[in-house]
Amino acid sequence: MRKPKNDGKVFVPILDRIAQLRTKLLEKKPNLRMPALAGSNSAADIHTVAKLLSCLPSTFYPRGGRPAAAFVAIENLVHEFGVMNLRDFKDAGGLADDMIVGAYVECPSQAAVARYRQFLIDNDLRVPESTRCKGQIYGSLIAQEIGICPSRLVSTGPSRAAVTAIADEIGLMSAKDYVKARMSIAPMAGSVDATAPSQADSAAGHDTDKKSKLLAHLKLHHMDNLAPLPASNRNINLPAYRSIFLSADVPFKGLGAEHELCAVIDAAGLAVGVGPARVKPLLPSFKTFGDLMSAGKQHFQLLHGCVAPANLGRFVWALNTVMKAVGATLSMPIDDTMSTMLNDVVSQCAANIHNKNTKQQFLAAMREWQRVFKFSQIADGGLPETFAGAFAILFKRSGYKSVRDLCRAAKIKDMQPEVQNWLKGLTAPASADEMVIRAIEAALGAASNTLISRVGFNRDFEPNYHIPVSKRPTALRGNVKLWGLVRPLLPAHFLHLPESERERIGDCYFDEYTRTSEYREKLRSRKKWRLPALPADLQAEWDQLVRYKTAIVAPHPRVTTWRAGTVDRNLNVMLEFFSVLVLPLEEGGLALKPGHLCLAMVGVPAIVQHYFQWLRERSPDGMHTGTRTIIGLFANLTAEEAGEQHGNKAKRKAAGYLHYQAKLTARLAPIAGLVSATDISWLRSDGWASALKETNEYVWSVMHETEDSWVFSRNPFAEILPILHSARPMDALIDLLRQLYNALPSARLVTALTRAMAIRRFVGSLILVRTALRLKNVRELTYDPAGNGKIRKVEGHWVIEIPAKEFKNSSGRYFRENKARGNPSPSYFFKFPKEDTPILDEYAFISRPTLCGGVALPPVFFVTEGGGKLGLDAISHEMREHSWQYLVYHEASRTGIKGLMSFGAHAIRSITATHILKVTGDPLMAANAIQDSVETVLLHYAQFCTADKQELVSRFLDKDLGSAYG
Repeated sequence: MRKPKNDGKVFVPILDRIAQLRTKLLEKKPNLRMPALAGSNSAADIHTVAKLLSCLPSTFYPRGGRPAAAFVAIENLVHEFGVMNLRDFKDAGGLADDMIVGAYVECPSQAAVARYRQFLIDNDLRVPESTRCKGQIYGSLIAQEIGICPSRLVSTGPSRAAVTAIADEIGLMSAKDYVKARMSIAPMAGSVDATAPSQADSAAGHDTDKKSKLLAHLKLHHMDNLAPLPASNRNINLPAYRSIFLSADVPFKGLGAEHELCAVIDAAGLAVGVGPARVKPLLPSFKTFGDLMSAGKQHFQLLHGCVAPANLGRFVWALNTVMKAVGATLSMPIDDTMSTMLNDVVSQCAANIHNKNTKQQFLAAMREWQRVFKFSQIADGGLPETFAGAFAILFKRSGYKSVRDLCRAAKIKDMQPEVQNWLKGLTAPASADEMVIRAIEAALGAASNTLISRVGFNRDFEPNYHIPVSKRPTALRGNVKLWGLVRPLLPAHFLHLPESERERIGDCYFDEYTRTSEYREKLRSRKKWRLPALPADLQAEWDQLVRYKTAIVAPHPRVTTWRAGTVDRNLNVMLEFFSVLVLPLEEGGLALKPGHLCLAMVGVPAIVQHYFQWLRERSPDGMHTGTRTIIGLFANLTAEEAGEQHGNKAKRKAAGYLHYQAKLTARLAPIAGLVSATDISWLRSDGWASALKETNEYVWSVMHETEDSWVFSRNPFAEILPILHSARPMDALIDLLRQLYNALPSARLVTALTRAMAIRRFVGSLILVRTALRLKNVRELTYDPAGNGKIRKVEGHWVIEIPAKEFKNSSGRYFRENKARGNPSPSYFFKFPKEDTPILDEYAFISRPTLCGGVALPPVFFVTEGGGKLGLDAISHEMREHSWQYLVYHEASRTGIKGLMSFGAHAIRSITATHILKVTGDPLMAANAIQDSVETVLLHYAQFCTADKQELVSRFLDKDLGSAYG
């Protein structure tokens, strides 16, 4: 982005605005599509689009004979969303204010700092002082307050300078006093995303050397990893120059102004290819030796990075030696016969060099020069192995100005859209297109079977991808997600089956998909009476509690702090508690109105006792084990002041949150037959501490009364019992991975994005099966191409290393023993087998950037389409789909494991531990495999190994004692 203007606004480039428009369309899909040009079913109305993007229609006009990048991006949106009549577009709210993307936005970090200054002045506060460096600002605490990346305030930069100026203006105060004062003040509104980089800081880096930045980007992201360059949307032979410039954080001023830097990108394309097909760019032949010299220097610097001038000098000297031998100068045109005589000239020059080392350097340099010189001299035998790559080269060499001209010459005008997609590599031909491809070969002047041999038809698998909706079973027509899961399971001759048989197959799959466990049926019924969310006033009180529990510095000593997972779990408890209070009297509730609910009710003994009585009546057989979480939360919030030991530090007093929040009682209202107005007056005067003490004692009494009679609300292994009872449980997971890998779509048959999504889903399942990590740890894996992430590539192998503090049981035996052995900061370490390297390489270097769609790559390893972070349970949901598709028994196909139900990510830990116990009989190894304790393994998984343990004992005794009969 450009530097901020005087009014604090930052200009948004047109491609970024188009990306924002795509996000808005995704939110309103399928009700809203692109506005259609009058009389067209495939083109967008540029004038309407210009209004949406706050730009001029001329933004989309061609530049220098090439289509504008903005126009190409709009065509992609048309291809993705389709078009709709302009009148329908307006009626659907397409021109509403929330759909308009502005050309300028407020500079986020600077605006946030300005709002923070006003916030401090309005509330008579000063800037918090660092607890380590007196006289300095508390960067991380302030960053959390205003919602910007902490690095903006920890390191030097405009944001830190602005906050320091505020501190000089209004002064500093201790962090403890600041946090105490903040507890009674509402949070500052308008903070920016903590992960978003400062626009002003990004603009400040544009003055650096553009060529060095571009070379470094290409070497890091493409040359070192052999990852192909992104291809242009309009011409698959050429790199996407603008996208590469933006990724390297280099301003792009057009192909004409940046022709030297585009030559650097062309040289990279020569080395690693362009697009999924890895097409080598066919640039115009060199006219002079000077052109060849310039391109060669670019190529050498790209391959070898920042080399010593002497190395580049030797490389240039090699070509000068050859030019001297043929009497050429830099301005002399290159003869057409140069390619044939080059080998002879090089041999003669090498013969005249007597020093052995110099001769070797000369020959090595000339091999590079020959590569540069010959990249536009590709013969038919040297075409790429992929259909798209070979087609693109033949098309460029043919001389046709457009695909339309080619289709006219081949007499296949009706196939122009399909041929265009084949050329771009978006789709691949089907078996029915064989005659069309032969016509194209003839029109291009290529030898017979040049393209046919590169298609690779899959005639058995192909038909089921073209089943029309009218031919699908009735039960599967309205569920697109289920149809996607069932489609690969259908027989190849599905279309030829009688309609009754197709319906029977559809009904079988639908029943199997909707079948679930008894426990999950109860959860579904519970959702009908639970509150969808906390009421507004109660939500504000809950948010203040969460800030207190998660703050870096708290105004009072805390009994415990909360992590993200703890917050979600406790919110679930609160939703159920308050939902019960809203239930009608006949259903055991108190018939309260949602607006009357308040957090202080957790500290009122009569209300808490009513809730636990409701729990007892709901579970006449005994309290469920999940009640322990409820008791723990209530006891934590109402705990009395007690001493707390922190390492070698002196004890300090910590009390529950509600002890510090007597003001919450202001929203309490009488409840008929339970809480009177007199009771509320007593609570507001001097009875709050006594009430909290009584509530705390009551919930602990419930714990002591029921701790020996807990009832499991569900069998945690019910879904996977058939696997756990098998001799080798892990074999089912390995079979699942094998089937998932074989089902990955070919890059020749689908778009790059479809392939990337499939690779991401497979890699998520692969990491779960290989590591048996908890879902949270897998989802929060970070990746950095420089090798600083939790998952990274080291010496050809992929490894995972996660600090112990990020695990649920960070203080457990698994990490405690490592610390006892002398490792002060133990961590989890896993090394993937060599066979996993290719698929992990493809995801990290190709699929992950494809999913991000040209935006800045986020630090997380698993990303969504558009570069976002995966949802909390996305990987677990995908595992459920995979297990249903490939492991659950299906009556229609008679494949799968009978009795098995689809399972999530956590079940893999149970399968892994049980497998190791059955095969080795070693509980310590099983505990290490799931990063847990031996006691946990024996408590939960030994029940499935009774026969296996007895077999191990018998085998040992038979071998050790010998025969009893002599």
